[in-house]
Amino acid sequence: MLTLPPHLADQLPDALGQAQRLMSRLTRQLELFGYLPLNTPLVEQADVFLIKAGDAAINRLVSFELNGQTLCLRPEFTAPAARVYIEHFQDHPGPVRLQFAGPILQYDSLSHGAITEQNAIGAELINEYSPAADAEVIALTVRLVEEAGISNWRVTVGHSGMIERFLDRYQLNRQMRRFVINHLSTLRQGAEGLAQTLEALASLEAPAATLTEAQPINNHLEAEAALYALLQAAPQHGPSGGRSREEIARRLLEKQQQGNQRDRVRHALRDLQQLLEQAVSPAALMAHLEDATLQVMAQHILATFSLLAAYGIPQDRIAFDLSFTRNLDYYTGLIFECHAAHEPGNLFGGGGRYDELIGLLGARHNVPAVGFMLYLNPLLAAQQPAPPEEPRDRIHVLVRPSEDRLIEEAIALASALRAAGIRVTTQSGPDAAWKGPHGETHLLMVEQAGLRLFQLANHTDLTLDRGDITGILRALELCS
Repeated sequence: MLTLPPHLADQLPDALGQAQRLMSRLTRQLELFGYLPLNTPLVEQADVFLIKAGDAAINRLVSFELNGQTLCLRPEFTAPAARVYIEHFQDHPGPVRLQFAGPILQYDSLSHGAITEQNAIGAELINEYSPAADAEVIALTVRLVEEAGISNWRVTVGHSGMIERFLDRYQLNRQMRRFVINHLSTLRQGAEGLAQTLEALASLEAPAATLTEAQPINNHLEAEAALYALLQAAPQHGPSGGRSREEIARRLLEKQQQGNQRDRVRHALRDLQQLLEQAVSPAALMAHLEDATLQVMAQHILATFSLLAAYGIPQDRIAFDLSFTRNLDYYTGLIFECHAAHEPGNLFGGGGRYDELIGLLGARHNVPAVGFMLYLNPLLAAQQPAPPEEPRDRIHVLVRPSEDRLIEEAIALASALRAAGIRVTTQSGPDAAWKGPHGETHLLMVEQAGLRLFQLANHTDLTLDRGDITGILRALELCS
């Protein structure tokens, strides 16, 4: 028997109907905020997602080769939206608001290389940099979560640019910078977290750094030349292992640089742990920053939080956490996630500001942008309770003629009911076998003398006038 690969599943009619109704309501909310619908292909050039995505995102890419090109199945919508902006909206004056919805696919290495598929919806606000733009996107995320029938939500806000700026002063190489960022949540745990992180650093292999990553090239060359001159002047005693004096000089400098990197990392970890301990809110963060650029970033966050209050979002539902990170490297500023209030692992979605990605993808200049994406499945699972269907959404009518010569009238009646928003299935004449309902709630028999309406759940039977569409609709709703 043919079966689907693991972690892929069919959507049967009931579940699909519920998902489509939710997607329709969420799309409507995005339209109310002025976001225009956008549809991008399921298949994209892989390079769209490889630029500034980060190792975690790249490793989840479902890619393949076709006609000499590396293509992939889209894992998210931000990068395609950036590409569409460059191709179609780059000369548009002012902000551009775009919304998207559809399936995304990712390679899940934790599930034996399975491919996972899920539906997502979200929006991008492009070509505007302001606390108002960030607040709008966060407020819109909350609005969609509430529209899904979820009241126990919570938002966590961080800022990727602040951590990067803070680490600049320590001149860490790429490996050590990544080590620090990966341990931010551990550092958040105070002195115990710092001790655990330092222990992890001690067990880390020597950083594979080049000497030029943490100091200007001229200084490195001068240091190497001076050390080489000393080795040349000194008599060589004992075996050198076949290495030249140049190689020995470079190796000695590399060992010194690795030691310097570890010292710098320890210093950065201690300072960062203290900052995380103090930065319990944007206002508290402002009080503990000396760097002018960091103060500007903190002021931006503070202004964003103030505007969220104007949207009616309670401050106790928004948590600021400087240690919070997302696994996409293209974020440059404010980042956030929305999750269940008492289950941080139950993630509905998130987003953030990416002010360099559009420029890196080929725009004439950098374009500020901020956006978010929500996953449909956790929204559906967390509904408390699921929003009720519209009365007519529950009605499904099977229209059958009692005689072959009445088939045209049956088709015309079915068309009139569909125009009124009723779901209708038609079946041919009386000789067609009917083996009971397949999701239908009513049977409407077209007879010579009129109509007979059967409510299939409780076997009620009404006689109706064939030309009275209003009366038929009223009877359908009363019998539902």
